[in-house]
Amino acid sequence: MIEIKIIKDDYEKSVTLISKGHAGVEAAGTDPVCAAVSSHIYGIGKQLSLISVKKLDARTISVGERDGEALLVINCKKKSLYVKILDYLAPTERSFELLQQHYPEAIEFHRIRKS
Repeated sequence: MIEIKIIKDDYEKSVTLISKGHAGVEAAGTDPVCAAVSSHIYGIGKQLSLISVKKLDARTISVGERDGEALLVINCKKKSLYVKILDYLAPTERSFELLQQHYPEAIEFHRIRKS
């Protein structure tokens, strides 16, 4: 099972997206559910990194892997940017919801809000 967490920290103005595990729908390397999750995480990370950090006024945007987890971290300087980033991530969150609905045995999706 893939566990996906989106952690929104209102105080720190940061968003962290973590994905770990394997869907198990197909063999590793050929699993379409794993591919969908990875594509969303790396795609959104790449899109955000293409926009200059200065233009976004963000402290950091990083995407990568850590101990078998896919990880996307966005730290914002301003509340207005944080709100824009949350809006920008909404379609990705919806995609994870739909994947969970269609593959409940393979996806567990959590939203965590800190304030």
